[in-house]
Amino acid sequence: FEKAMAVWCNSTLGLLSYWSAAGSQQRGRGIMGVTAFRKHFFVLDVTGLTKRQLSLFDKLFDRLCRQALRPFGDLKRDYVRRDLDASMLGILKADGIDMDRLYEWISGDPQFSARAGA
Repeated sequence: FEKAMAVWCNSTLGLLSYWSAAGSQQRGRGIMGVTAFRKHFFVLDVTGLTKRQLSLFDKLFDRLCRQALRPFGDLKRDYVRRDLDASMLGILKADGIDMDRLYEWISGDPQFSARAGA
């Protein structure tokens, strides 16, 4: 389950889940204690995945684990995270979701980047 959870937490949807639960104390940063983390951070239910899906998540993790991810606010140029997102959504059979609009919104919103607006 660990590799599937690592993939989720580094995906755009996983990061947005964290961001919405964490709040923003400083531009570009979120802060959340353990209690809030357990209560508000929504994650993929990895226990509900099939053996095949878990195997595919393992392979995805192994393929991308040494690739550098760009800062979250720089999704326009983060081709590794885009690959991760597309592959993850394919594994979950949710690959019909248009992520481009989400990438544009995140890339253009200053709350997601400490450098934005500077």
